[in-house]
Amino acid sequence: AVMMKLKSMDEPLEFVRMLDVKVGIRHKFFIQRDQKTGLYFMVHNEEMEKNIERRCIISLSVSEDLYTWRKLTTLLDCTDVPKAGYSYPSFCINGDDILYVSRTAFGKLKSEHDNNYVTVHRLKNFRDLL
Repeated sequence: AVMMKLKSMDEPLEFVRMLDVKVGIRHKFFIQRDQKTGLYFMVHNEEMEKNIERRCIISLSVSEDLYTWRKLTTLLDCTDVPKAGYSYPSFCINGDDILYVSRTAFGKLKSEHDNNYVTVHRLKNFRDLL
């Protein structure tokens, strides 16, 4: 990932540094800073050893500095379901919970990349995982 800095809306983005978020080259992630703890939370696809292109695990990780990440939990896992998958996760912090969404593929599809749903999920009291 690339870390950029925005000084003002009138100036171009400024390169800060590269980040190694360890989610896999073909996988997606979304990062937000929690105002209550000051920590950074990331909802992301997790790379599978057997099939690195498949997006069927979404996890939650945390960082103090955006450079060092620790996995807290697996949020979604459909590794045992053929041609199922979760793509492009995003989330928001809502009080003590995390609400997260995913483009989701289930059913008689050509592949897990043919998403046919958008699913919404809630992780209650996410800070308890710290």
